[in-house]
Amino acid sequence: MSSLLARLPVLNAEQRALLVSLVASVVLAVLGIGFGVAIGSQSILFDGFFTLISTGMTSLGILVSYLVTRPENERFQFGYSRFEPVVNLFNGLVILLVCLYALVTAAMTLASGGHHVDAGNALWYEVPVTVVCFALYRYEKVMARKLASSLVDVDAREWLVDGLLSLGIGIGFLAALLMEGSRYAHWLPYIDPALVVGLSLMSLAIPLTVIRSNLREILFIAPDDMSQALEAALAELLPRYGVSRHASSVAKSGRTYFLDINLKIRPDSSLAGVEAQDAFRRELCQRLELDESSQWLSVCFTCEDRWL
Repeated sequence: MSSLLARLPVLNAEQRALLVSLVASVVLAVLGIGFGVAIGSQSILFDGFFTLISTGMTSLGILVSYLVTRPENERFQFGYSRFEPVVNLFNGLVILLVCLYALVTAAMTLASGGHHVDAGNALWYEVPVTVVCFALYRYEKVMARKLASSLVDVDAREWLVDGLLSLGIGIGFLAALLMEGSRYAHWLPYIDPALVVGLSLMSLAIPLTVIRSNLREILFIAPDDMSQALEAALAELLPRYGVSRHASSVAKSGRTYFLDINLKIRPDSSLAGVEAQDAFRRELCQRLELDESSQWLSVCFTCEDRWL
């Protein structure tokens, strides 16, 4: 048994954060689906299935978090960072499809006259679940900022959506409880599907944001922040080193920046020697706050325009 445990990979901080999320997702998904079926609530079922989808996505996140820590090899010569935006994009697409499916299903229920749900029992479920979701969102958001991890950040957004769903559902059922026995009681069958419609529409913005940002990385669209930082650093450095022209390209994939810089140096440039060129690279990395071991930086020096 001890030898088996010794062969298991040691989880880093990012993977531990995702593992906490995974365990919580499994528990809440089982509770949500079971409770939704028991009291016949479409909105709680939607909440439970949303959490179930998050479970699969978090599992993928843990796998990718392990992959991106591995060094490049003959098959993946640029490392595994490209997997990160792919998984995040897939994650966003799945969340978007869940929201759209819930929206269509709830709209059809509204059109057919709605259905009754025991609002009192629903509140016993929604209140503690809402607290747990927002607590996990806060934890994941802090960890994402601390670790600069897009995987944990996307996971945190899922918990935010889940928390908003639970909060909205709880407020709706509280309103339904207050309406019982009043002159508005005839609206009660519409409360549950109306909640799903409203919450689905509110939740659409988050997966759309995730899809947009990660699609930019997959297509290798230059990130504005790093492009501006690079040009500012070069504008200050190049005049000191006798560089007459330059061309640069920037892309980002997951947590890795790819910077390709070509410099045309004058014959009297101080960058003619290899040691001076290495010193220039180190200074550029320091100005851009790049970790040389995990980022891709290529600086080429030439005396001919055609190599720019």
